[in-house]
Amino acid sequence: MRAQDSLTPIIYFPVKPVPLQMEAGFYPLGKDLGGGELDQYCFLKDQDFDHYINNKRRVEKDRHWVNWRLENHHLGAFHHLALETLLRVQTEGLGLPTPSQFEEDFSSFTEWSLHRKDERDNEHYEAWGTQLYYELTMRVQEDITVLANEPYSALVMGHICTPSFWDPRHVKNASFWDIHQPVPGFPRDERVALRLADHIARRGPFVRFVWTLCADDKLDHHPHHPRISWKEADTVWYRVERQITVPLEGKGALFLIRSYVHPLQRLSLAQRHILREAIEVMPHDISTYKGLTGLKARRDLLNQISPH
Repeated sequence: MRAQDSLTPIIYFPVKPVPLQMEAGFYPLGKDLGGGELDQYCFLKDQDFDHYINNKRRVEKDRHWVNWRLENHHLGAFHHLALETLLRVQTEGLGLPTPSQFEEDFSSFTEWSLHRKDERDNEHYEAWGTQLYYELTMRVQEDITVLANEPYSALVMGHICTPSFWDPRHVKNASFWDIHQPVPGFPRDERVALRLADHIARRGPFVRFVWTLCADDKLDHHPHHPRISWKEADTVWYRVERQITVPLEGKGALFLIRSYVHPLQRLSLAQRHILREAIEVMPHDISTYKGLTGLKARRDLLNQISPH
C-alpha cells in the first residue's frame, strides 16, 4: 500500500445532473470511486490529518459514548468483536498496531468479554474497553460508530466529531430505522429498514456517499454552532461524506464516516456545471432537508459554482 500521509485529499464526486433521489447507494468496498487503489481500504489518511485530529480534540465529550448493556443483555462479547475488527481494518489500511498501552492486556480483555466468569470485573473491563475505543477513534480521520443488530437494532458506540447539521446525542441508542427516519425518501416501512440493517451486518464491507454544499469549510457542523445562512454567505464549499459499513458476523456493523470539505476551485469545470444543475433541479423536500433552499435563491452564489 502507498504511504498516504502526504496525499492531497481525494475528491469524491457522486453528484448527478438529475433530480436527487435519496437511496442506499451501497457499492462493494474496493470499487474505484475516485481514490484508485486506496478505495479498497476502510481508513484513509492524507495531509489534512492534523486538522481532523485537532477537531476531534475540541468536540464535547457527550459525543463519545459506549453502552455496554441493552435491556438485560450485556454486550461484552459484541464490543470485543467490534474492537477486534476495528483494530484489524486499521492495521490493513494504515498499518496501525494495537496501541502499546493496551497490547499486553488485550488477551485478558478477550477472556473476560467472551466468558465473563466474574461479574466483579465488569466495571474494570468496561472502562478498559471504552478507553481502547476512544484511542482507536483518535488516531484516524474518520468518525467511528457501532450499530448493534442483536438483541435489536441500536447505535451503541459513538465517536462523532464531524456531523453535517445534526446532533449526535439524538442517535445514542437509536435504531437504524430511527436514525434515518428524517431522511426524505427513506423507506416508511420499518421492516425494510431492519432488513437493510441486517444486510450490512452480514455482508460487505460497503461504501456509499452523501454530498451537500455549505457556506464555510468547518468540519464540525453541529447544530449548536452558529451556521452562516445563505443570505449572509459570500462563498460556497463542496462537502461529501465517504461512509463505510463493515459487518460484524451478523451481530452488527462498524459505521465509518469521513467528511471531506473542498473549495469549489478543486472541482473541474465539468463537475461544477453538474453540481449547479443538480442544485437547480433538486426536489424541494430534499433541498429543505439539506438546507439548500436559500442557496437556490442566490444567483450570485450559483454563478460561483458555474456561470450559465
